[in-house]
Amino acid sequence: MIKNFFNKENVKQISILLFASIFICIPLISNNIDITYDDGIQHIARLIGLETSLKEGQSAIIPNLCNGFGYSWNLFYSPLTSFLPLLFRLIGLSYINSIKTFMFLVTFISSITMYFFVKDVTKSKKVALVAAIIYIFIPYRFTDMYIRNSLAELASFMFIPMIFQGIYGIFNQKKNREIILIVGSSLLILTHTIIAMYVAIICFIYVLVQIKKLKIKEIRYNIIYSSIIILVITSFFWLPLLELKTSADYEVFKPGRMERTEVLKTLKLSFDELFFTKNDSRMIYEIGLINVVVLILTPLVLKKIKSKYENIELNRLYIFSLIMLLILSFMTLDIFPF
Repeated sequence: MIKNFFNKENVKQISILLFASIFICIPLISNNIDITYDDGIQHIARLIGLETSLKEGQSAIIPNLCNGFGYSWNLFYSPLTSFLPLLFRLIGLSYINSIKTFMFLVTFISSITMYFFVKDVTKSKKVALVAAIIYIFIPYRFTDMYIRNSLAELASFMFIPMIFQGIYGIFNQKKNREIILIVGSSLLILTHTIIAMYVAIICFIYVLVQIKKLKIKEIRYNIIYSSIIILVITSFFWLPLLELKTSADYEVFKPGRMERTEVLKTLKLSFDELFFTKNDSRMIYEIGLINVVVLILTPLVLKKIKSKYENIELNRLYIFSLIMLLILSFMTLDIFPF
């Protein structure tokens, strides 16, 4: 797998993705970009607190916050997006530049994981390259990066393609795909718990759709084995989280603190906002016209798949993905009672 990763053709495609990632991240160079807005200030404070607590021999508890009482930030929030940006502090970058550098790295890695996912299922480097570029150019990524400063949500884009590549590969009996599923799922749980929950639900539905294939021993074994390993690897995070939730009364778990129902209701979209952003809206939640065009053209790509078996499996994946897109998009609308 590593040898194939660095072959000549892949290096060419990855170089293009690197250029595209640099282009997307050019605004980060500007000092006028405010990465303290919305979630941004929390990530900066968390980074400062974590660095201080590590020097004092702590990691989960940040002792210098809350006027010296301490705050168990890394028990409530997935730890990956605090520890990884901190690595850039080792080379002397400021807290803000550490986060900006991490955003660039996230963009680049996201393009790579999507490239290898699409290449794996279509066998086409060109299709994979286009898909990877579109993936890092989707409108909501820009909202996460330049408006919401949602570092954890932005980082989750790195691992979602790995999960779907893994589970698709397992059901099509491709070698070592359970490893990709385990790595991608574990890292997503340690990055963003809510998105990990959504992705788990989607994967569970996909398993139900493919339930006849569970009669095959190898597939059944890999699904069960992977699920157990994922839970074991991430247990250092979710076990203390469950313990705290069940044994004490924390503000973070109280209704109306982390989750504000009335605010969420105001953010629900009208149908046209799936495609166009209102002029007075700071956030961008639209799917985007480019993505709509790509979805329409996808069947043309499917027709070019030579293998009958792969064509059937790709059609199933496409139809499943399209249905999930429609359902999840409908759930964001103001007419959905949720």
